[in-house]
Amino acid sequence: MGDVDVLRAALVQTLSDLPEREREIVLATELADPPATLAVLGARFGISRERVRQLRERGLARLRQSLRQRGFAP
Repeated sequence: MGDVDVLRAALVQTLSDLPEREREIVLATELADPPATLAVLGARFGISRERVRQLRERGLARLRQSLRQRGFAP
């Protein structure tokens, strides 16, 4: 298994550990092409754009922390 495969597996595991709404927001804003806007996601979840932004930031912080703990980020 190459480094990319190991990183991909760690990322998939880390994403699956996020709460569902945070995971969907992170995927929709960071990995979708084209990325979803905060307004679109706010309407989808029935929350404000600001709340979507907060959930995205919290999800990304959790991803960074988890990947650091697994030895993938500085």
